[in-house]
Amino acid sequence: MKITKLIHGTCLFIIGLGVLLVSLNNVFDLHFPDTMIRPIGIVDLITLPVLAFTSVRLLKKKK
Repeated sequence: MKITKLIHGTCLFIIGLGVLLVSLNNVFDLHFPDTMIRPIGIVDLITLPVLAFTSVRLLKKKK
């Protein structure tokens, strides 16, 4: 269960960092290159299923 919490926290951190970077780019018009924005989106899309899996696993263990 400890490794599941670690993976869950890491996924939350990665998704949060990606959202923060893209949001700052849009709000402050920083003009990040497209080659930087797309990989952030791809990494977010990869971590979403892992986050969902660990969330379900933690909820099952809690019950």
